[in-house]
Parts: sequence; C-alpha cells; structure tokens
Amino acid sequence: MRLFLFLFLISTQVFSQNDLEKGKLFLEQSNCDSARICFNSAIAACEGNCSNSTVANYKTYLGKSLQLSDKYDEALVQFMEAIELSKKHSNTNSEWLARISLAELFRKLERFKEAESMLKEGLVLGLKGEISQENLANLYNRYAAILHQYGTEDPKRYEKVVSYSKEAIRISQILNLLSIQASSYNELGLYYFNEQDFEKADSYYKQALKIERDRNNPRNVAQVLMNLARLYRYDDRRPEALECSSEAMDLISTTNWVELKKDVYYMHSMCLYDLKRYKESRDFLDRGQGFLVAIKDIESKKKLVEIEVKYKVEEKESQIVLEKQNVELARNETIRKTSQRDYIVFFSIILILLLLLLLFAYYKIKQINTLLERNIQQKEVLLQEVNHRVKNNMQMVSNLLELQMSHVSDENSKNALNEGATRIRALGFAHQKLYQNEKIQTIDTKEYFELIVSYIIRNAGCDTDLNFMCDYNIHIEKAQAIGFILNELITNSIKYAWDTSDTNKKISASTVIENDQVVFMYADNGKGFPNGFNIKKASSLGSTLICSFVDRQLEGTIETENNNGAHTLIKFNKNIGN
Repeated sequence: MRLFLFLFLISTQVFSQNDLEKGKLFLEQSNCDSARICFNSAIAACEGNCSNSTVANYKTYLGKSLQLSDKYDEALVQFMEAIELSKKHSNTNSEWLARISLAELFRKLERFKEAESMLKEGLVLGLKGEISQENLANLYNRYAAILHQYGTEDPKRYEKVVSYSKEAIRISQILNLLSIQASSYNELGLYYFNEQDFEKADSYYKQALKIERDRNNPRNVAQVLMNLARLYRYDDRRPEALECSSEAMDLISTTNWVELKKDVYYMHSMCLYDLKRYKESRDFLDRGQGFLVAIKDIESKKKLVEIEVKYKVEEKESQIVLEKQNVELARNETIRKTSQRDYIVFFSIILILLLLLLLFAYYKIKQINTLLERNIQQKEVLLQEVNHRVKNNMQMVSNLLELQMSHVSDENSKNALNEGATRIRALGFAHQKLYQNEKIQTIDTKEYFELIVSYIIRNAGCDTDLNFMCDYNIHIEKAQAIGFILNELITNSIKYAWDTSDTNKKISASTVIENDQVVFMYADNGKGFPNGFNIKKASSLGSTLICSFVDRQLEGTIETENNNGAHTLIKFNKNIGN
C-alpha cells in the first residue's frame, strides 16, 4: 500500500511539473490565457501532494501571467501567498523568485520605494551565495530597472543601473537565460537613450530585439520596437520610426495588453504626425484614448475587471482566433493524455521490476533459511552424539572406580571410591537426558532427579519413600550442579539421617519458580543436622563441594534448618528453561 501511495505522489508531481513547463512556454510566447490554465492545473494537481516550495513556485508563475494580463490585484495575491509558503518551507530560492516578481509588480504600479526595499536584501544574499545564480541575475536586472525609473537621491544611481545590467547579462550568458539578457540589453538601451548616446542605445536595443525575436515573444518584441521608434524619432530617422511602430501595432492589435496598447498607439500616432499624415495620426490618437479609463483603474489599484476590447473586429477574424485557441487546447489535451499514458506505462514497468526483485529476494532468503535449518539440525545431531559419548565415558570411569573398590580392603578407601563413582555417575545422567531429549539445552528436572536418586538408593540398598515435584526444566549449565548437589544430599541422608532400625524413611525434592528465581528444596525425615551446624563452615568434602557448586556455578544462596528432619533450601536466578 505504501509503495502505491509513493508512486501516486511521484506521478502527481510529474504531471504538475509537466503543466508548469507548458505554462512557462506559453508565458515565453506571451500567451497569458493558456499559461494561466496550465499554472492553475499544476496547482490543482499538486494540492496536498507537493511541498510548500513547489506550490509557491507555481503561484509565482501564475502571478506573472496575471500581471502580464494587467490583472494586478490577482497577481499581488499570488505573489504574497508564494512568499508565505516559501517561508514555511524555509526555501530561500522559492521566496526570492516570488519577491523579485512582486518587486516588478510594484515597479509597474510606480510603488518604487516598496519595490526597492523588496530587493535590497537580495543583493547581500546573492554575494553570500545563498540564492541561485538565476535568481541573482533576475534580481540585478529588475533592480536596474527600478533605479532607472525611480528618482532616488543616490548619487551613484545611474552607475548602478549600468553595472547591475551588465552583471545580469554576464550571469545570464553563462546560464543561457535569454529573457534576462534581452531585458538587460533593453534597460541599457533606455539608459543610453536618456543620456542621448543614440548609437549605443541603438546597438543595445537591436541586441534585445534579436533575442526577443528568437524567443518568439511578441509582447517584448513590441516593447523593444516601441523603444526603437522613440529613438529614431529623436534621431530624426522618421521612416524607420514608423516602420518600427507599424510592426509593433501588428503584434499587439489582437491582444488585451491594455497598457502596452496605449503606449504603442500613441507612438504610432506620433510617427505618423512626424511624416505629416495628420488624419491617420489623429485617428490612432483617438483610438488610443479608449484605453485611458482602464489604465486609470489599474494605476489607482481599485478592483480590476477584465477589459473588453473597444475596437470591433470582424466576426470572421474572431471565429478564426477562437478556432485557433480550441485547436491549441485540443492539442495540449492530447499531449497531456499521451504523457499521462507514457507515465503510467513507465511506472507499471518499474512496479513489475520491483515485484520481480522482491520475489527473487524471497527465493534467496528461503534458500538461506533452508541451509541454516539444515546446519542447525546437523549440529544438534552432533551435540547429541557428543552428550552420548560423554555419558558413556563418565559411566566407564564410574565402572572403573567400582571395579577398583573390589581390590581395596580398607573400608575408608572403599567409601571414598564409591562416593567418587556416585558423583561421576550423577554428572553422566545429565548428558544421558540430553541426548535422549529433543531439546539439547534443557532437561526434564523430575526425570533427572529420579535417575540420580534411584541409582544411589539401589546401590545403598536402602528402602526409602521418594517424592519429587518439579515444574521447571533446568538448563544444562545448571542441571549438572543441581544433580551433583542432590547426589551429596541423598548420600548424607542415607549415611546420617536414620538409625538402622528406622522403617519410615522419606526423601522429597522440588524445584519451583518464585519471583524470577529457581528455588530448589530438599528434605528428609531423619535426625536433622547437628546442633550449631553451618554448612558453609563444615569441613567435610561433601559440604565443601555443595557450597562450591552453589557459589560458582549457580551463583545462588544456600540455607539449612532442622524441621522434622534436615531441610536444605537453595535459590538462584532463573536462566533458560521451558
């Protein structure tokens, strides 16, 4: 489920990015309506699935398309939202893309102080390398335009206009940012025109014009042509001025670029006037006046509405334009569906490859697990064989000691050999239970106790009632120690607990769990321990061995008491068991 969700999020971002690139292409061609459709689609596709900085970039470009359509209030909202989203995501580049665009909007609205303050911090960040080179080039370009237009008291104002423009050109040439190059060349043309250096102005304007023509941006081409027409009028090159204004008129005649239309109509009227074509000049001047109401609304920042075109266009031309737009939208929709299908196929292939990889990994893991299980089984068999051999070896040693007893006449020596044989046999019983048991680490405590006790009782020829209660299977490391201790305790009971005439002889042993501790209890109903007996201070070998096993192997405690016989209590921490 997480994989499908991840693929869905990736595909959503790819589709939104595709709409963004289409919108930027339309924006380059000054097709603002189509650009807005693409940017809105990108934002809608990205809602809830993209980062704040990504949505901020989309809103910035939407704001640019609204600004170029003279919808300044709507553009302002988009730029402000983009800045807030970028701040939430701490994305400096997204924030400055929006701030530069907002500064340009303020410049268009002649709010120059706000525009300049918006960009000042960017120069410092640019020198520190904290914003991208593309944003820095754009910042230099727009800052130069603001300083050129804004009547600041900075004595180095015009020097900065030139230096900032040239720096923007330098960076944009490295990054191949044609739009910023063209805008900076145009800005330098304006500067040298104001300085009445018409030759330099003409050179820079023509460089800007060439780039804008190559970019197929009719709005910017018309703007540069209008600047050239103004230059040629002042340089007394009137036919060339009219040629430029006529071309600009052709470019903007069917657009809704209100402010640019007003300027172009006025410039064309003046060029006609210079050539003494007064009637045509008056006609274009009157037509240009029709835009003043809309311009006044824009400048006063009141509620902006769509401006209807005041010039009647023949019905046939309108239908042609509409049909072209429908064809373009249909083509874009076809491209979108084709791209969507390609992405689905691409991600399906990736998903299939991932599934195959998972199946292969599952197969390899299963092989490894099978091999490990086989190795474990082999080791368990080997360990059982080892336990079997250890038990046989201990039994052989025990038999040898018993055999030696028959050749010894001294009674004390016989007893010592017998005790040694019994102790070895008790240790061997633990290994016997291990190789007989499927579990190679623990043994059945009750069965183990019964083996030890029955062997000792049988050897001693003692008739004793036995009672065992065990609810805990002991780990092999503890089992041998407990078995050895039990052997010593039973041997002591047989030797010292009863008189020869006693008949009701009882022995009990148990292991229980109390508070994560194993409690081993042993008791007989004999005479009990001698008065003042302390097993830890006793000098006998048996007592010494018992205490040694309790301290070193069990790491526990031992207590003794008389209560209708000898009672021994041993406690140690729970280890491994069932």
